[in-house]
Parts: sequence; structure tokens; C-alpha cells
Amino acid sequence: MLMWIEQLQAARVLKGNKFMFWIEMEKPEGTRMPKWQRSAAISDEGIVFVPAAIAGDEQEVFLCANFDGTPITNYLKHLFVPAEWLAKEFPETKEVCDIISSKVKEIHASSGESDLN
Repeated sequence: MLMWIEQLQAARVLKGNKFMFWIEMEKPEGTRMPKWQRSAAISDEGIVFVPAAIAGDEQEVFLCANFDGTPITNYLKHLFVPAEWLAKEFPETKEVCDIISSKVKEIHASSGESDLN
């Protein structure tokens, strides 16, 4: 089960002509989990982006997302795709995607950033 740790840092970043609200979670004690694995984003449209690597192979996820015309972004040299799309196309990721989406939306709503859209 994924343990979601309290928010460490959040930033509103301009990507192209759209803003992405990035959230980085604290590193679990005793782990070497890199920052990109502890990050997720929500777009101005309310789409939650999660690391494509959740499904295993980033390249496979990239090819599938690209074929489907699914929006893709990158952060710290890693791919991020919509959580809803990843959960649908890679069903084994559904539980993790749902947990991340819920927490990202909660943090975004409580930050006051959602009022800026």
C-alpha cells in the first residue's frame, strides 16, 4: 500500500502556455527515492499527472500515450502522464493512481492555487 506523506514543496510552473501545479512529497526515511518519483502535478484543467514509471517501462507508456494522443509532460527528465489515462491503460496502476490523484487534488484545493484558474 502506498503511504502518502505530507507535502514538502509545491510550485506553480509555466509549461508552454499552461500552468502546472507540482507537488513534491517528503522522502520516506531510509530510502533513496529520487525527487521525480515523489512528484506529481495538476494542470489548470484539473488533470493530475503522475510518473509514467508507475507502470514500469517509461518508454512503453510514452509510446502508448503518444499513440492515443494523450498529453505528456516531463519533469526532472522523466515522463508524466494523466493518472486517469494510466489507470485505464495499465489497470495494475489504478489503486496507486487513485491515491495520488486524490491527494494531489486535496493539496491543490487547500493551497488556494485552484482559485487562480
